[in-house]
Amino acid sequence: MRYVVKLALMAALLISNCCFAQVYLGGTAGASNPNVGEDDPTPELDSDIGFRVYLGNQLSEKFSVEVAYVDLGSYDVGTADGMPDANELEDTLSPMGAEFSFVGKWPIFKHLSVFGRVGLFAWEVERSIVLETVPDGESPTSEFIEDGRDYALGFGFDYQFARNFGFTLEINQYKTDKVENNFAGAGFYFTF
Repeated sequence: MRYVVKLALMAALLISNCCFAQVYLGGTAGASNPNVGEDDPTPELDSDIGFRVYLGNQLSEKFSVEVAYVDLGSYDVGTADGMPDANELEDTLSPMGAEFSFVGKWPIFKHLSVFGRVGLFAWEVERSIVLETVPDGESPTSEFIEDGRDYALGFGFDYQFARNFGFTLEINQYKTDKVENNFAGAGFYFTF
């Protein structure tokens, strides 16, 4: 994941050179739901639990930059016409990657804000296919890894309980090739 290292170095450089210097660290966990296009022959994908761990720096009162590691869980791939029965085939996709994004935050009430996020998602998808029933009793396994860069979008609400502690509810979308991965979660963050 050479893209992850490059994004992490860029973010560290940007965060270290900021004069506002309000750094925050957080994590979010929630439901991850893939969406493939109607024209795509890929079978439907199941949902899973994902998480997002991020480090950010508030550049001004309303704008910040973030770098994050995102794991969208593992999706079970359904069967399509002409493929072995679902009982004979185990096919999973595991998308993950690094996100670099700009965040805009606008206060609604004293401690409640709404935020929007736009950025780059350097992703990697591991696909594992196991044929469970074969005549000689062995289960052949195939593993593939694809990677690329696409967009990351998000919005949500931020409630700051104390000076250094807050809670977020957010919805994000991470594009990986032909799949739009929708992630809805809740989490906490700490400011330093």
